[in-house]
This record gives sequence, structure tokens and C-alpha cells, in this order.
Amino acid sequence: MIERRVALFLCLTLMLGCGSSASKKMSSGTEAIRYPELEAFDENALLGVGYAMEGRDGQKNISEAKSQASNDSFVAATKALEASSIPDKYSDRQAAKDAVVAAAKDLTEKAKGSDSDFEAAYATLLQSIKSLRNPE
Repeated sequence: MIERRVALFLCLTLMLGCGSSASKKMSSGTEAIRYPELEAFDENALLGVGYAMEGRDGQKNISEAKSQASNDSFVAATKALEASSIPDKYSDRQAAKDAVVAAAKDLTEKAKGSDSDFEAAYATLLQSIKSLRNPE
């Protein structure tokens, strides 16, 4: 179980663009954003949802993902991200940060609804984080 969590974390890390800043500059010409509240959101909130969405043996556990997206730690991490100030050198990405917060709140709301709406909201959140980290 621990090995799967590590593997999922590494997969999300690669997918969301958390590599070295040198590799990010080479690949997109723009430095990937990193700051404590965003990292905490990734590690303490999104990872739990992602692990459930990845599922055991490739089987998604949507009900667990919904539970993770609506639990107190996810909501608290979303609020902390919303309240945080984006570092000055990334001030041009404020709208992207706001989109991540909105997508995270939407995911929490969609956890009360249909599985397909929840999955779409999860995909939107992942894309929002990717856009914040590595704008094109």
C-alpha cells in the first residue's frame, strides 16, 4: 500500500510538473511555480483524491475519491491555498491560482453529485494545477 502511494505521488508529481526548475525552463521557457501552500495542497489534499481515482489494481474508487474531496483536510487545504499570497515573482499567475481554488471548491461540491460530474471536475482541477505550475 505504501509503495502504491509513493508511486502515485511520483506519477502526480511528474504529471503536474514538479520536476527541477532547470528542466521546466528547458521544456516550457517558464519556471514552474512552487510555494508552500500549493505544495501542501498537492501533498495533503490532492494526493488522497488522486490515489482513490487511480484505484487499486487500476480500479477507480469514486466513492473514496469523493470522500477525500469533501473531507476536512481537503477543505482546509483549499482555504489555505485561497488565503495564501502568490509569490511576487509569479504575480502574473494570480488568475491561474484563482482557477485552481475555484476548481478545488467545485470538486468538493461535485462530491455530492454524480460520478461523471465528479470525474469531470477532477480533470478540470488537474488541468488548472498544470496551468498554474507551467503556463504555456
